[in-house]
Amino acid sequence: MKHVPYGERNSVAELREWFTSEVGINTLGSSAAVVDGILPDLFGYHLALYGDYVNKELVETSRISHRIVIATELAQKTDATLVCDQAALPVFENTIDVLVLPHTLEFSDEPHHVLREAERVVIGEGHILIITFNPWSLFGLWCALLRWRDEVPWRGKFI
Repeated sequence: MKHVPYGERNSVAELREWFTSEVGINTLGSSAAVVDGILPDLFGYHLALYGDYVNKELVETSRISHRIVIATELAQKTDATLVCDQAALPVFENTIDVLVLPHTLEFSDEPHHVLREAERVVIGEGHILIITFNPWSLFGLWCALLRWRDEVPWRGKFI
């Protein structure tokens, strides 16, 4: 595969397509199982799902009734309530009780800025759930050995 600079790739479309593959579906299922075990215990008034790669079904087990989905790109198949630039979440400070970041950091142009924005919008006793790939897992190691580094999802910026 020809090397293309990160900013020139449409990672959103490629990762959405990857999540429809068998491995992607299994990965989403595993992530959902972990999130399903955490979300029911988190209380609050406002939940935000910030990312372009999954749909609102990921947060269905939450007891929080007010949920918003924030995306950075308007895709054909999206559950987004808001579409914004990565540089600024369109949410007041200290208003979100639970913020879920599914694969948002590793495919962001500025992951540290996303984390600063997350800290800004979440209330003092709130929760941030970060869902990300582990490049040091067996699956990550397997992909690195096969030199799939320039393929989605392994070309992300793993922090």
